[in-house]
Amino acid sequence: MEHATHARQEAEPLSLIVLAHDEAENVATVLDEILAWLDEHEPDAELIFVDDGSSDNTAAAAENALAGRNARIVRHPRKRGIGAAIRTGTVTGRRT
Repeated sequence: MEHATHARQEAEPLSLIVLAHDEAENVATVLDEILAWLDEHEPDAELIFVDDGSSDNTAAAAENALAGRNARIVRHPRKRGIGAAIRTGTVTGRRT
């Protein structure tokens, strides 16, 4: 067990990608829950929020919820689908 803990401490910090499309009403609640979990379990984690071309205020809601946090928000100008959103989040994450 000691080896597993030691290995985790040397691992790169977690990058979590959150994808959304037209979720302005839900974003704050979901991000608050995610951030609470990260604070407790992965305090060095970064959060990458990808808004896949929402027509509502999803990006603005995410900006408010993530203000002052280790987070990035990326917005597609139009809906490109889950695959593109995953790719965007992945290439936006930490670079070694």
